[in-house]
Amino acid sequence: MSGSLLPGFTYTFTCLEGYEQDSEDHQEEMDAIGAQEISMPGLHPADIWQKTGRWSDIGDEMFRLKDRGDRDMCLGMTHEEIITWLASMEICSYRQLPRCGIRCRRNSGMRRGRKAGY
Repeated sequence: MSGSLLPGFTYTFTCLEGYEQDSEDHQEEMDAIGAQEISMPGLHPADIWQKTGRWSDIGDEMFRLKDRGDRDMCLGMTHEEIITWLASMEICSYRQLPRCGIRCRRNSGMRRGRKAGY
């Protein structure tokens, strides 16, 4: 994999074969545990970032632009906002979430987590 002046990478044939093999291995592992693959956008709408308050908190480090419809957009630095928005659209109740098996209990004014059954 050789870096260039342009953003991204240039893959040689040998490197591309290794990358594709790694991708297949990861896909097999994900299939084995029943995981789902999602694809997230690189450009995010501003309103998602404005709801969390991070649109104004992050200064010049965030690359901002306007689309053809004159809507504010940004180059996603993280996908936390997108995942949170996606979860808020799909999850209506805590009962829809899987049980994680960790219970919290109060002890001497501190919160401590404990794995169930131990």
